[in-house]
Amino acid sequence: MGRIALIASAIWLLSLSCGKAPVQENAYETFIDSSASVLHFQGSYLVAKGDSILARGSRGMAEISTNRPNTPETKFMLGSLTKSFTAIAVMQLVEKGKIALDQPISAFLPDYPKDVADRVTVDLLLSHRSGIPDPLTNPEFVKRTSSELKPTEIVAFFKDLPLKFDPGERYEYSSSNYILLGLIIEKVTGMPWSDYIEADICRPAGLFNTGVFYDYRDRDDFAIGYGPGRGTGGAVEAPFVHPSVGYAAGALASTVDDLYRLNQALNGTTLLSAESIKKMLTPQSATYGYGWLTVDFGGHRLTAHGGGAPGYVSMLQRWVDDSVCVVVLSNWVAVPAHAIANGLAAIAMNEPYELPHERHPIDLAPDQLKVYEGDYRMSNGEIRSLKLAGYRLLARRGEGPAYPILPEAWDHFYFAHDPMTSLTFLRDSLDNVTAQVLEQAFDRDTAWIVK
Repeated sequence: MGRIALIASAIWLLSLSCGKAPVQENAYETFIDSSASVLHFQGSYLVAKGDSILARGSRGMAEISTNRPNTPETKFMLGSLTKSFTAIAVMQLVEKGKIALDQPISAFLPDYPKDVADRVTVDLLLSHRSGIPDPLTNPEFVKRTSSELKPTEIVAFFKDLPLKFDPGERYEYSSSNYILLGLIIEKVTGMPWSDYIEADICRPAGLFNTGVFYDYRDRDDFAIGYGPGRGTGGAVEAPFVHPSVGYAAGALASTVDDLYRLNQALNGTTLLSAESIKKMLTPQSATYGYGWLTVDFGGHRLTAHGGGAPGYVSMLQRWVDDSVCVVVLSNWVAVPAHAIANGLAAIAMNEPYELPHERHPIDLAPDQLKVYEGDYRMSNGEIRSLKLAGYRLLARRGEGPAYPILPEAWDHFYFAHDPMTSLTFLRDSLDNVTAQVLEQAFDRDTAWIVK
């Protein structure tokens, strides 16, 4: 059976690699229509190559109760995509000699616990290697997200927590890093963080629809955030979260056009020197630079950041060597914005892609799922671990969150939260699981089992 399983897996992979949809003038529209139908995408999108916009449009409602549609001019909350702006701001201040990347944060934040502040440097904050816990791990912080919080109040929720690891030991994403960077920006400029972003990033780059909008729920130029209701799954308005809670890690809102303009500014020297941009986009860990994801994806260099807020998801992709930019903003929280962006990028770069399609899980007993458990080493050295939890198999990359994967066929699974991404398992001649192949648009990564 081992040889049969191995051959079947190879055939499965080959069938996916040959699934390239024909490139045609309306390929983008066809892909977005499928995304709206299958993935329930509603929001706005933009695809550009160099100075030419290849596709731009919207789907669904900005406000369901009034039948107000989304348009490319509609504003959306960005969530953690805000971090890319904050990183640009820090690099600007490094260029001006007001901040040094190797400075300990005690030089700027004298009230932060000294035993930590003396060991954590600015570059460790930028690259999420500080070990400082995320404020979202504090239940008391979560209870306060609907009301205005000062930055120092946010810091109080995590500053006395023990470090998760020694500074510099590894990468682990934490919004606390960027909360502290916002305070450092304020310290050295004498300006509120949001004012600095507006004056030194938004105005020079022509981003006139980007900023912090405390009244976003009452504005006609904003999309209302939605999520599935309990039991029914129908769209309900997401709970209000005060933008101040996100601060320098998640407070901004923008449009697809403004994020394209940001991309254009980073293609030149409007905001930063070429040397600083290169430094910002240089990996400091397997997948992250300073405020930007930076990876090889299917043989193309990708720098990107996404974000999420109650009712919203965002993704900005910069395929720097291909001069391709993709922006996806959605006001339906369950949309895999990165997967939609990957598909749009594939069309722009003439890479293989699949149209979103319905996927249906099969039932496998816990003992059948248990054979897939283990740690698998990816090509970049990171570990993706699989662990059985009740009747579900959970996949976890590094120290990140665990996501359920669902069996579609024997040895073939897909992610419950992202049906455009799948895992195919390979076996040896003795029928033992030896590897997993993650397939995401035109990128494939084989991870071999280590235990």
